[in-house]
Amino acid sequence: MTLNQGCVIENTPYIIYVNDGDAGELIDIVSRDNCRIGSYCDGTKLTCMPNKNITDSCAADKECDSYNCLGSGVCGDPADTPKTFPAWVYFLVVLGIISGLFGTIWVLYVVHSKQRDKERERRIQYWREQNAFRQNILQMRDTAFHIIGQSNAAASSRNSIYSRDDSHSVAHYTTQKQVNEYDYVGMMMAEPEPMPIERRPDGRF
Repeated sequence: MTLNQGCVIENTPYIIYVNDGDAGELIDIVSRDNCRIGSYCDGTKLTCMPNKNITDSCAADKECDSYNCLGSGVCGDPADTPKTFPAWVYFLVVLGIISGLFGTIWVLYVVHSKQRDKERERRIQYWREQNAFRQNILQMRDTAFHIIGQSNAAASSRNSIYSRDDSHSVAHYTTQKQVNEYDYVGMMMAEPEPMPIERRPDGRF
């Protein structure tokens, strides 16, 4: 139908279930009419009326040329209209991205520095412990060598004393043995003394 001609409306209600407080159910009415494109069928007059422009008052989406009747009762932009923002919004977004990037890098650097310092301290502590352990081993070795040297010196001193005593004893034994041999030889070479002859009581010798 053209403008200002009678029209027919077909309203189809749909129930929508929502979780919004006490409003568990909502009714969405889809209205169809037989008016031409660019017009709508008025529900009270049942005549075809021209679509309304943006910012005109409206009661339903079908009345607006953008098919978008806002909650404030005026026609708004089409729902698929891309949103545009001023330049300062893009500047803030870029600044936020760059700040977040550098902030992340700085936080990672600080965390890595702390971990690196802790690891360095552990390595230094380990090196100190190993160095102290090595010094203790070297000190124990020097002490052992010193003790062994003293023991060897004492053993050598005792061996020299025993050697002098043994040589003196051997020499004394040798001299005494020679003297005894000379006395024995002299006794053997001396003339035997005559043995006295005694007479028995019976007159026999």
